[in-house]
Amino acid sequence: MEITAMSTKITFRFICLIVFLASNYMEALSQITSGASPDSLSVQKYDSIAVPDYKLRFFGGAGPCFFIETNRDTVPNDDLFRKMLFGLDYTFVYSEKWGASLNYKLAAVKYKNLPDDYFDDGLRLFTPRDFFEIISINLVREFSTSKKSLKFGLEAGPSWVTYSVAEVSRNYDYDPEKPFSFLYHKSHEASHDVGAYFRARMKYMPVVKDMPVQSFGVEFAVFADINKVKPGFGFDLHFIVGNLRSVMYYDKMKRLQGK
Repeated sequence: MEITAMSTKITFRFICLIVFLASNYMEALSQITSGASPDSLSVQKYDSIAVPDYKLRFFGGAGPCFFIETNRDTVPNDDLFRKMLFGLDYTFVYSEKWGASLNYKLAAVKYKNLPDDYFDDGLRLFTPRDFFEIISINLVREFSTSKKSLKFGLEAGPSWVTYSVAEVSRNYDYDPEKPFSFLYHKSHEASHDVGAYFRARMKYMPVVKDMPVQSFGVEFAVFADINKVKPGFGFDLHFIVGNLRSVMYYDKMKRLQGK
C-alpha cells in the first residue's frame, strides 16, 4: 500500500497532540499522588473535602466543525469549499482569565471524477483525497458568568493553512507483469499560507452529583480564518475534558475518606 507524505504528516500531528495531552495528564497525576501542595486560587468543599481551584487549568476538546469558504472573487460559487471538518483543541487558562490555545482542523475530501479503472491494477485500496488543514496558536481571554457552569471566551492568533489537492494521471509505462506497477500516478499539489485566526466560544461544563468537580462538557464556537488559500468561517461543536487535577484530587480524598 502506498503511504503518502501527506498522510504521514497528519498522523504525526495527531500523535504529537495526543502525547501533549497525555504528558499533562501524567504531570497532574504525579502532583496529586505525591501530595504536592496545590497551587490554587481557593478551595471549594464537596462532601467535606476541600478541593483546590487551580490557577492554571487545562482543557482538551475534539469534535465536528463546518467550514464555509468565502473566496468568491477567484472561485465560482458552485465550487466553494463547504465541508465538514474534524477539530482538536488544547487550551490552558490562568486565573480563569488569560491563556493560550492550540487549535487543529482537518478535512479530507474525496477526489472528484476518478477514472473508472483506477483500482484495476489491484494495488490501490483507497480513493485519493484532498486535504485541508488549519493549525493556529492563539491568545485566549475567558469571561465568567453568574452561572458557574457557563463561560465565554475569545481566541485570536496566527494560523498555518494548507490545501493539498490530489492529482491523478495515467501511467503510460504501466506493466501488469511488474510488481507494484500502478495504473495511475497519484500525487498532491499543496498550497500554503500564513493567516489570522479568530474564534468566539461558549463553554458549558455542568456540575453533576456524583462528581461535583467540573470535568466534562461541551463547547460551541464560531471561527474565521483570513488567508489567501481558503479564507472562510465556520462552526465548532467540541466535547471537552478539563480540571483533571481537581478531579483526581477529589477522587483521592474520597478514597481516603472511605477508609
